[in-house]
Amino acid sequence: MRIMNREEYAIKHAKRLVQIINESAEIAGKTKNSDTKLSRLNLAIKHLFAVKDLANQYPSIKLQQLDLLDFQLTKMKYDYLKKIFGD
Repeated sequence: MRIMNREEYAIKHAKRLVQIINESAEIAGKTKNSDTKLSRLNLAIKHLFAVKDLANQYPSIKLQQLDLLDFQLTKMKYDYLKKIFGD
């Protein structure tokens, strides 16, 4: 059994984080439960920062549309909080 080096592990971890980000964003967009929506948005944003950190450490990790995803998640959270708390 071959042991992964750090970069291979980082790439694999980044891919899994992206899956979680996408799943969380999808759930947050569909759920009617406010606790679920907020927790999934927070989870997606937290993992987005982790992916950015990995990409900074390992240049072989190429991320596409990261700024757009960051904007969309932040906007979803902002719109949700604005709806709950008002202006």
